[in-house]
Amino acid sequence: MKQVSSIFKIKLIYLIKGLIVVFYIMAAYYGIRGILEFQGANIGDPFNFDTRTFYSALFQTKWLRPIILLTIPMVGIFINNKTGWLLINMYFYSIAVGVLFTIFESKFSSFLDILTNIIFFTLVVSIIGVMNMGRIFEKYYGQSGKNRFTQNTIALIFGIGILFILRYS
Repeated sequence: MKQVSSIFKIKLIYLIKGLIVVFYIMAAYYGIRGILEFQGANIGDPFNFDTRTFYSALFQTKWLRPIILLTIPMVGIFINNKTGWLLINMYFYSIAVGVLFTIFESKFSSFLDILTNIIFFTLVVSIIGVMNMGRIFEKYYGQSGKNRFTQNTIALIFGIGILFILRYS
């Protein structure tokens, strides 16, 4: 029975890594599409690349910021040690804190908005919980259980830092 449980927990990490890849592909698609629309609105043809307009789209808009944020866990999914765990958890902590900021900063127009944010926050926190499971934390990433609180604190601090850089710059 423990063999089946161990296989299930290891497969959860592959599900989380697959979710990060899907998020990255979606963010890249929407970012590139947004830049092409910006370029199409400014010069008429989105595929006629004007470098000046392209660079202004990069620096004036926020379409590529999610790609920058998602590059961090994309690197982490290929590293199966403490650094990879830290990079993946930094991403999920930044999302969780970002959802909390959204909940506390904005006035929601409906109960459905509040419920959606609470469900999304719960999903992200449960992913963080899966990343902190003993088998994944200790066996898959090779960390000791004594360092779990310290590693989570470091991931939280870096996640908040990345969130502030991307959100308020």
